[in-house]
This record gives sequence, structure tokens and C-alpha cells, in this order.
Amino acid sequence: MGLLNLFILTMGLLFSANSMARTDLSAKFQSMINAEAAFTPGEIAKLKKFDIYLIPGILAESLIAGDDRSILDVSLITRDYFGKSVDVLTKKYKLSAKRLKTSSNNVRETQMAINNAIEASRQQGRKVILLSHSLGGLALIEELVLNPRLHSNIAGIAFLQSPFYGTALSDLLLNPPYELEKYLHPILPLLNISQETVYY
Repeated sequence: MGLLNLFILTMGLLFSANSMARTDLSAKFQSMINAEAAFTPGEIAKLKKFDIYLIPGILAESLIAGDDRSILDVSLITRDYFGKSVDVLTKKYKLSAKRLKTSSNNVRETQMAINNAIEASRQQGRKVILLSHSLGGLALIEELVLNPRLHSNIAGIAFLQSPFYGTALSDLLLNPPYELEKYLHPILPLLNISQETVYY
């Protein structure tokens, strides 16, 4: 399932649930998957009120075509990370959607992009929906903790695969077994990833 379909399902569930904290939405989620989820006209009307920002995670520089911060480009395999999602949201559904430029080298750059996007929407009198993936979700949640003034301008958030409790991959990169360190650590700069980001 693509990230856009997961986003559509998530937004549909948010709109259909009375209380996310008390409602088991598993059956609803499965029925939406089986029905090949798409936004309903009512959902589109609701979403048109918001700016949607997609916040990529680690490795985005290698997964987005034309991003020259990474020496290695694997976007032919991944098909331009979040690019298709933005195209569908803007062209098919005529929604305000934008993929933020994030950094795998410096998490603070990602947080500034998030802050600037929310502030730009606030100045236009619009609230935002934030769809974050992996490291993008970690940067987002910290930015919201550090800057609670942003909360009032947020209509919704979806975290996709954000490793709030860490990941086995980061553990492997921080403490490579055997002699893998001499092979793994030189690869990170080629992907515009810093050791600080892996530790983060």
C-alpha cells in the first residue's frame, strides 16, 4: 500500500471516529482497504480548508529525484518519495499539499522547515494537516514540544512508521558488530546522513 493510500485511510478514519482514544477502528480500516480507499466528496470539502504538508524521513535525499544533497540516487527504485502522493492530492483532489524539504544530515533543518510551513499557513489564516514519515515524525514531535504556540494551527497529524522507541537499524549503525563499522560509516555521508541523525 502506498503512503498516499495510507494517508487517505488515516484521514477517513479521523473524520469517521468520534473519539480516537476510545474507538477501535481496526474493522473500519480493513473495510476501507478492501474498498480501495478514496476521498469522498465530503472529505474533500473538509480537506480543502487545510494545507497538507508531507514530511519525509531519513534517506529522503536519495529517494527524491533531483535532490542533489545525496551522492547516491535511488529514486528510480522508490519512484520519487512522496512525489506521487503530492501529485494525486494536488491534481486529482485539488487540495493544497506540499512535500517539505527535510534533511537527513541535520534534524534542525527539518524542524525549521516544519515551523516555517506552519507559520506560512497561519499567516494565510489556514490550519494544517501534517503527514510525517519515520525521522520526519521524530523531528515534528520534538518541534511541537519545543514550540507549543504551533499547536493551535494544527488540524491533524499522522505519523507513519516513526520510530519513537528507536530502531534496530540505528542501533546497528551506532554499534556495528564485528568489522562492519569500516563499511557502514563511510556510506552515510554518501546518503547525506550524519552520525548525529542516526543517534537522534
